[in-house]
Formats: sequence, structure tokens, C-alpha cells
Amino acid sequence: MFYFLHVSKSAGSSFIALARKNVSMFLPNANGNPINHVTGERLKYWKWTPEEQHYFLTAGTWQLVANENQLGHEHEFFEGVRYIVILREPLDRLFSAWQFAIEKPGKDVPLEERGRKFAHFLRNETGINWRRNYLLNTLTYQDRSQSPKRLAVGKQRLAQFDHLFLMNDLATDIKGLAKDGWLELDLPWRNTAAPGEANWSAARAALADHPDLLEGLTRANEQDIELYAFGRELVEKRKAAPPQLQRRQIGERKMPKSDNFEFILACAYEAYLKKDEPGCRKLLRLAKSLPEVSQMDPPRRDFVEFALRRFAEPDRAEKEHRRKAREKKAANVAAVKAGKKEPEVEDAA
Repeated sequence: MFYFLHVSKSAGSSFIALARKNVSMFLPNANGNPINHVTGERLKYWKWTPEEQHYFLTAGTWQLVANENQLGHEHEFFEGVRYIVILREPLDRLFSAWQFAIEKPGKDVPLEERGRKFAHFLRNETGINWRRNYLLNTLTYQDRSQSPKRLAVGKQRLAQFDHLFLMNDLATDIKGLAKDGWLELDLPWRNTAAPGEANWSAARAALADHPDLLEGLTRANEQDIELYAFGRELVEKRKAAPPQLQRRQIGERKMPKSDNFEFILACAYEAYLKKDEPGCRKLLRLAKSLPEVSQMDPPRRDFVEFALRRFAEPDRAEKEHRRKAREKKAANVAAVKAGKKEPEVEDAA
């Protein structure tokens, strides 16, 4: 099983496109992120108990899951799971995120002009702190504080990834996945400039005429910058010696008792894929007894049959997710441009 922690705007879409050629994924999914069959929402499995997470990550019926949100408060690294993350220089990542999510300039727009618009965005009341220390939030949990303790946790977790890639060297270093049985390793660059086109996201060059904003942006994201430097050091050290990885061993795989609707539904889906119809229906009846079903709109009195139909047609949940993601993204962009709020972490489309 592969667990890909997707740091937004760090070649994650390109990585998932490559992964699809090598391994099977949970269906339905949004750019690799597992989706709840009946709600169209992403499974927030990072919020599950460690035992629930372990059971989900060792299913054997899918080989890769992505997480484009956060590892969460109770994250543990499990035996039998290979963890992957791609890092990008923090200010370049932030500039790229702004171009993708807010401004959407054409690639023929000069860097100076994009820098001017970026500077205008940064000067509004939410600009400098927009997605501040995003890498640290992803490796740990969302928190506006600048806690040194959380930075230490981020470094500890980063050191436990089996594969730690830097975006600038990704096309070459991705070949390391051959050791895990991946055969297709020519990276299909998607939604990002290919190597050699760094000026598409060269934040420092873009803000060369706005040194005060560059200084403020650097100060606001100093933890991400330190974390990225730490990651670069890890990559260099691993060239000389293999990493010391710590993994939790749980032993025999056994479904834990749970009243977690998302988790039980995922377990029912696993039973469905294994053609265990009695087991699948039993779990769906358990899910039906939970409050989430009574709160569905429209109500689903035939919940068991409804879920079985969704298991058979995962593309329906994917379409529903894309629709919700577009609506949410449009609302966030409008709020940011109006200077009314800092947007939430963007959902994977």
C-alpha cells in the first residue's frame, strides 16, 4: 500500500497520473483522494482512530490512497505502508497556488505583470497570511499558531517518509519507485510547468520590485522555509545512508469496533470488492443505523440498496464531488478577491 501525502501545487497531479499507470486506487477518488460513495465528499480518514486507519490502509483491494489535506493529530506510520511526499520551495509553491486558484493568468503573461498582481493581492487584509505555512499544516494539522512544538512534529514526520522527493529533481528521483515494483516512471507533467520553466512560479523574482512584501511573505512562512530546508538535508543524507524508519506493528488485521460512518462504509466497499455479499450487507445495515443516514438529503430509506448501486457506479460519486468542488472553489475565490476571508484548504477536483 502506498500513502501519498499531496502538498497542493507540488506536482501532485502529475504524480497521481503516473501512479494510475502503476497501481490501483480506491474508487471513487478525486485526484487519488478517496471519496465517500454515498455523499460525494472526500473520506477524512486522517481523522479516524489509528486502528481504523490501519485497517483501511492495509485492505489489499486498493494499492494507493492520496491525502491532500493534513496528516492530523493522531497520525501514525504503519508497517506495510509506503509513504510518499513531494516538496516544493515554499514561496514558489505559494505563488503557484495563487496563480492556479485566484488569478489564473495565461502562461504568456510576463513574470513582472504576474508579480504586480500578486503584490496587489498580498497587500489586502488576508494576503500575506493566505495559506501561511501550508506545508507544515499538511504534515501536521491546521493551526494558525507559530508553535515550535508543531514544527518539531513536522520534522519528525517528514523524516519517516519512505520516499521524500523534491519537485526540482522529481523527473529523475521518481525512478527510485522502481524498487517498489513501479514500471512506468516517465513523469507526465500536468497542471504545472515542466522542469526548466521555473519562472512560471519564481516568487522571489516576481516580487523583486516589492521587497517589503517579499520580506513579509518570507517572515510569515518561515516555518515552511525551515521545514523545506530540513527536507533538502534529509534528501542529501539519504544518498549516503538509508533512513531510520519507525513503524507501528498492529499484528493480525482485524476490523475494529466502530461507529464511524465513513469507516464502516469503506469496510462494506472492501467486502463488496471481495464479493462477500453477506458481509457487505451486514456492514451496510450497521451504517444505516447511524445518524448520518437519517440526515441525508434526500432521505434514503433504501440505504443498503442505494449504497450497493453506488459501489457499482463509482463515477457517479466522482461527478458529484467535482460539482461540489467547483461551487466551493468559486465561492472561495470570490471571497478572497473581495478581501472578505482567507479561503479554506482547497479540495481536490
